[in-house]
Amino acid sequence: MKMEQRERQSNPFDAHFRCTRDVDGWNFEVGTVEWPHPSQAVTVWKSFRKWKKEPGSKMLILARAAAERRFCSRCEFCGELRLNGHMLDRKTCHGCASEHLGVCF
Repeated sequence: MKMEQRERQSNPFDAHFRCTRDVDGWNFEVGTVEWPHPSQAVTVWKSFRKWKKEPGSKMLILARAAAERRFCSRCEFCGELRLNGHMLDRKTCHGCASEHLGVCF
């Protein structure tokens, strides 16, 4: 558990994935970014995978990889993987849109 916490602290992107338990089993959730107001981003948790039994590490790794393919994109300028809510379009993150394309947010 301590290693998990250190990894999460070293990679802030990890804070957007979590596995929770409820009465029906285990849920792998993704913290998506939505913009209800132009200057205010909010995290909305969406269920992505469900299991009756506690998932093993391999199942969690596969779920995360599938979630990244669905909810994230890689910026063509900086090469960083970003949540789609932090992207101008499928290939440009907000930071690079400002820096390279002159877009003002």
